[in-house]
Amino acid sequence: MAKRYSPLAVRGILYGDETAREVLVAQGRQALEEELYGAALQFFCEAEDADGLVEMKRLSLDLGDAFILRAVAETSPELVQEDDWKQLIAKAQQLGKDSMVDFANRYLHGDEPAEELPPGAEPDKEV
Repeated sequence: MAKRYSPLAVRGILYGDETAREVLVAQGRQALEEELYGAALQFFCEAEDADGLVEMKRLSLDLGDAFILRAVAETSPELVQEDDWKQLIAKAQQLGKDSMVDFANRYLHGDEPAEELPPGAEPDKEV
């Protein structure tokens, strides 16, 4: 059975006093091996580990997961190109992940999701 990281354990490793980069990378590798993708992503991002981030990018493209690709892009923008987003969108469409398609399109095109107002509310007016 795969080891499960508790949120407190992950937080302790990620934000502990001067956790060595090597420890973060090793924990990221272990989490990735155990298919704990969220934890692996956190460790690789905190360590700014290019190899781990490239693996997470590949995984995001295989899974059609825009959240993983966004985290990689925000940590190391040079690793993610426009074509990666297009590839992710195509994969997410193939897998029927409509929310990932929408998220990736908004991120790719710089569109912020519109804030919905409660019924009867009016948008703020500038004076």
